[in-house]
Amino acid sequence: MSFSDRLKELMEDPKKTSAFARKCGLGEASIRQYLNGGTPGIDKAEAIAHANGVSLEWLITGRGEKTPHVLLPAFDAEASAKAGKLVLGMPQGDDGVTLDFLQRHRIGGVETLFACASYGDGMEPAIMHDDIVILTRAVDGTERGHDGIYLVLCGSQPMLNRIAFLGGGRVRVTSDNAAYAANNADLALGTDIKLLGKALFTIGVRRI
Repeated sequence: MSFSDRLKELMEDPKKTSAFARKCGLGEASIRQYLNGGTPGIDKAEAIAHANGVSLEWLITGRGEKTPHVLLPAFDAEASAKAGKLVLGMPQGDDGVTLDFLQRHRIGGVETLFACASYGDGMEPAIMHDDIVILTRAVDGTERGHDGIYLVLCGSQPMLNRIAFLGGGRVRVTSDNAAYAANNADLALGTDIKLLGKALFTIGVRRI
């Protein structure tokens, strides 16, 4: 398979060279040249590979994996099995998500992503026991964000909980599993609770 063949494979419609060129940040004339057998310089090939979430090696040579995996840092914590808590431990192995997946779901800032393993049933059915959860790291653990599921720190205990921002520096902390409704509470950001990261999806992959 030639470079031209691999380029055509990346294009949803080889006739729509203008749209593909814009996606890659290149001129349409250049894309047409490559489709007709021309070979791009390394900078142009990098632009095409990055825009389409594929391996540069595969694009140029046809060798290796087409879609590279992004290996994310793991949240390193001692897992605890306290009832009603969804506690995070360090996932084992080298699980990763593909760059193509992140781009297709418009998840930017790969450098802010990290992974953690869930423990317990406190957030079922959104997050199940032993799910691997992908999160985006919080810039400031005390700043207001968007409601959702967060990895939080209460004292020294890391947990996954649903967070609703109430204003005035306070948040409502709840579990999705109604069996643990008694643990729901309104807490002060920075004093009672710190946000470590917002959950995006689980490897499976299920968006949450």
